[in-house]
This record gives sequence, C-alpha cells and structure tokens, in this order.
Amino acid sequence: MRSSRIVQHFTGFTGFVVLFVVWEAAIAVFRPAPVVLPSPWHTFEALLWIAHSDKAWADVGISLFRVAAGFAVAIVTGVPVGIALARSAFFRHVLAPTLEGFRFVIPFAWIPIASLWFGLHESGKVFITWYAAFFVIAFQTEAGLRQVDERLVKAAKTLGAGSRELLRKVYVPAAAPMIVTGLRLGLSFAWISILAAELVNAKAGIGYFTMNAADFFRSDQAFAAMGVIGAIGFLMDRAFRVLERRKFAWHRTTDAIQ
Repeated sequence: MRSSRIVQHFTGFTGFVVLFVVWEAAIAVFRPAPVVLPSPWHTFEALLWIAHSDKAWADVGISLFRVAAGFAVAIVTGVPVGIALARSAFFRHVLAPTLEGFRFVIPFAWIPIASLWFGLHESGKVFITWYAAFFVIAFQTEAGLRQVDERLVKAAKTLGAGSRELLRKVYVPAAAPMIVTGLRLGLSFAWISILAAELVNAKAGIGYFTMNAADFFRSDQAFAAMGVIGAIGFLMDRAFRVLERRKFAWHRTTDAIQ
C-alpha cells in the first residue's frame, strides 16, 4: 500500500518533467525572444523572486480574501436555495428556469457590468466570485437532497420525525458528500473567476500582478505568477478531496454537473 502511494506520487510528477522537456526543446528549436517565451530556469528564478517579494505575497493575500468573501456568501445563499429547490415544488417551478438560464451566463460576462456597478470597489470582485460559485453549490445541494434514499425518510417518519428533523437529521447528512463536492467545485470556479476579474478591473491581486508583469515585458514573472495561481488552485482542490475521503469514505463521490 505504501509503495503504491509512492509510485502514484512519482508518476504524478512525470507530467511536469514532460512539460519542462518540451519547453526546453521548443526554446532550443524555435529560439524565441525571452519576452515571448522565457526559459524554465529564468521562470524558476522569477518564482524565487516572488517567494521573497512582500508585494507578491500581498497580492496573493488580496486575491484569497476576495475569493473567501465571495465563496462564503455563495455558501450562505447557495445551500439554502438548493435545499428549497429540492424540497419545495413551488420554489422549483418558480426559481429553476431563471437559475438555469443565468447558470449558462459565464462569470466573465459579468465583469464589464460589475465594473459599471461597483467600479474598482472590492464588492465588485466579491460579486464575481459569488456568482461563479453560487450555481454549482446550489445545484449540487439540490441534486444531493433529491438523491436521498426514500427508505431513510420513511424510517425517520415512522419514528415521528417532523419536517425540520428530516431536513437536519436525514436529508442534509445524507446529501453532505454531494454538497461538499459542490463546495469544492464552487471554490475552484471562484478562484478562476477572480483571477480573470483582476486582469481587467483591479489595482492589486495576483491576477493584476500577472497582467502588470506582462505589460512591462516581464514574461518570466508572468509565467511564474501563473505557476503560483495553479499551485494555489491545486492545493484548494486537494484540501477538499482530503475532506471528502476522510469524512465521506462510505460514499462514492459523483458530480451532478458533468
């Protein structure tokens, strides 16, 4: 078991090795200008510079704060809406068509509107991250509750459970794995969306840092910043996957949104 995990971790790095080999080969063959495609070594040096830069870490912190704020609002609004969609035919008939329509309007389309509404204020970024995370959280919550085994519900009713007890002790616990999956996806969407928003509508943040580096022809710093963005997103996703494995090992995770 231990050896298989070591092999899995080792094979997980092979993709990075292939990437760097192809990267170096492309530079050797095409000889692009460093401003177009910096070398892996120059990008690594820029990554070390970012690691020792207070300004870069401040930008990362600002982006994480924006994501955390929008994600928290998405949880507070998305989970109750998902519960209402699953438990109430009235809410489902009234809200579902509207939510389904807005669900297909990507968060990036709202960036110009958010700029008009909020200017450079932080609430605009929070709105974008909320919008990106809200729908997947709401629909995963709805799917989780609608897939609860009716035998559990009937058994709880036989024991005298009321509507609130059914929701608190049967529906939500049984749907928890899918809700957590929705939270994981929602956080990923929020992280991606805030970076896009910062590219065009911010004066700070890791997305702004990336664009600013490109504007000053520091492609090595821009590539390094993209590496930081990917690493943070990877760690976020892994943290939720660890939670899923430890808390819901009994449940085979399935996503309602394919």
